[in-house]
Amino acid sequence: MIKRRFLAIALIIIVIMSPSAVHAQACVSCATIAANQEATRALVTLRHEEMRTHITNEFTAQKKYVHELFIKYVITFLQQISRDYNLSLQQISVADGGFVDASEQMASQRVMQEKMGDALKRNQPSTNICAVGTNVGKLAQAQEAQTIAMSALNQNMMSRLLGTTGSSAAEGEQADRRARAKAISEDYCNPNDNNGGLGAACSKTETDEKTNQDIDISQMLHQSDTLRLDFTGEADDTDNAGVMALFSNMFSNKAPFRMSEAMLKNPGNLPKLLDQRAAILKHSVAAAPFMQAVGQMASTPTASTEYMSGVMKGLGIGDDEIIKKELGENPSYKAQMNFLTKKMLQDPSFYVGLQDSPENAARQEVALMAVDQMQRYDTLQVYLSSEMALSALVATELRKQQGLVQKRIDDLVSQGPRTIPTTGGTSP
Repeated sequence: MIKRRFLAIALIIIVIMSPSAVHAQACVSCATIAANQEATRALVTLRHEEMRTHITNEFTAQKKYVHELFIKYVITFLQQISRDYNLSLQQISVADGGFVDASEQMASQRVMQEKMGDALKRNQPSTNICAVGTNVGKLAQAQEAQTIAMSALNQNMMSRLLGTTGSSAAEGEQADRRARAKAISEDYCNPNDNNGGLGAACSKTETDEKTNQDIDISQMLHQSDTLRLDFTGEADDTDNAGVMALFSNMFSNKAPFRMSEAMLKNPGNLPKLLDQRAAILKHSVAAAPFMQAVGQMASTPTASTEYMSGVMKGLGIGDDEIIKKELGENPSYKAQMNFLTKKMLQDPSFYVGLQDSPENAARQEVALMAVDQMQRYDTLQVYLSSEMALSALVATELRKQQGLVQKRIDDLVSQGPRTIPTTGGTSP
C-alpha cells in the first residue's frame, strides 16, 4: 500500500514538471492533442518504468545495505553483547553462589553450634546432682555399718541377759554389778559429783570425754551424728564401751537370776524359765528402737567429709573442729542422711543451681525423690519398731488382766459347783 501511494505521487509530479505536458495543454489542435497524448502516455510510461526501476534498485541497495549492516555490525554487536552478558551472568552467578553457599554454610554452622550447645547444656550434669550422687554413693556402706552395730548391740544385750559364757553377767547379777562398778570408777565417774564426795570412788581426778557417758544420753547421742563404733576389734579409740554402758543402764539394769543346773532339772521350775525368757524377749523388743538409733550413728570407714565440709562452711560453720565433731571423721548413715535431707537444702547455692536447664532440674527432682524414698523407708522402720514395742506393752498389760481373770476362775473352781435357786419349781 505504501509503495503504490509513493508511485502515484511521483507520477503526478513528473506529469506536472514535464515540458511536453505544458505544450500539450497549450495546444488547441485536436490532432496535436492526440499526438501529444500518445507522446505523453509513452513518456509517462517511460518515466514510470524508470521510476520503478530506480525505486526497485534503491530498495534493493537499501536492503543489501541494511542486510550487510545487520550481518556485519548488528549481529556481531549482539553476539558480543550476548557473550558479555553471559560472562557477566556467570560472574554474577559465581558471586551469588558464593554468597548463597557462605550463607548456607554459616546457617548450618550456627544450627550445629546451637544443637551442640543445647546438647551440652542438656547432658551436662549440674553441681547439685553431682553432690547428691557423691554422698549417696556411701549410704549402702553406711547402712551395712548400721546393721553390724545393731547386731553387736543386740548380741551384747542377749549375752548379758542370758548369762552367756564370757559376758559380764555370766556368773550372775553380783558379778555383773562388780564389773559395771569397776567401769564407773575407772572411766565414767565425775569426781565433782555428789558435792565432790564421789571422788573417793573414782580412780581419776579429772573429767574427760568419757565422764558420765554411761548415764548422759545427750552427751552420748546428741552431740554428734556419728559415733566411733568399731566392733571388729581393729580400732582402739572408740565409743563402744560408752554405748554398751549406757545401754546396760537403760535396759535390764538388773541381770536376771541365774537358775542352777539342779533347778533346771526340776520340771516344776520350767514355767519360771519360760517366764524369764518372755521377760528377756520384752527387753529385746523395748531395746530395738535404741539399737536402731545407735546403729544409724555408727561411723562408716570409707565415708569422707570432703564435700560435706565445704557445704557446712558455706552455711557459716567455718571451724573445722566443729564440723568434725558434728559430722565425725567418717560420717555415719544418720550424718549422711541429715546432710542430704537438711544441710544441703539449707545451702543457698543449691537453689542457685536450680536455675539451670529443665533437664538438670528434672534430674535433681528425681534424685531428691530417691532420697525421700530412702527417708520414708527409715521412717517406716521406726514405725515398725514403735509398733513392736507397743504390742509388747499391750501384751504385758493383757497378761496382768489375764492373771486377774485366771485368779477369779481358779477361785470359782476351788469353791466347787453351786446350786442356782429357782422360783416356782425344783432345782435340777
